[in-house]
This record gives sequence, C-alpha cells and structure tokens, in this order.
Amino acid sequence: MRGLFKVILAVSLFSSIAISNQNFDTRRGEIIDRIDSRISLLNRLKRCVQNAESGDELKVCRREHKSALSRLKAEYKNSHK
Repeated sequence: MRGLFKVILAVSLFSSIAISNQNFDTRRGEIIDRIDSRISLLNRLKRCVQNAESGDELKVCRREHKSALSRLKAEYKNSHK
C-alpha cells in the first residue's frame, strides 16, 4: 500500500512539473511577443521622428505612437480576461 502511495505521489509530482514547464514556455512566448510588438512600435516612432520636419510633425508622431501603444495594451488586456 505504501509503495502504491509513493508511486501515485511521484506521478502527480512529475505531471505537475511538466504542466508548470508548459505554462512557463507559453508565458515566456507571450512575453516575447509583447516585447516584439513594442519594439515594432518604437521603430515606427523612430522613423516618424527621423522624417519629421517640424515641431507639429513631431507632435503627430508622439500622438500616433501613444494611440498605437494604448491599442496594444487594450488588446493584451482583452486577450487575458
């Protein structure tokens, strides 16, 4: 009886570790995707600023970046409800 208990305990422990590793890999992938999205937005902002020829155009760059970042955050929030 004790041997069976030890086997059941070991199996449940290893399966929970495997599930934990799967959750880790999934979460890590999600974080990397979010970072890539933010880098893309920053690169777009950088190109906009480099091409700006006036203060008003800089304001437009910032406004568009802020709006895009808000949409990205909203998408993330909605996908994790």
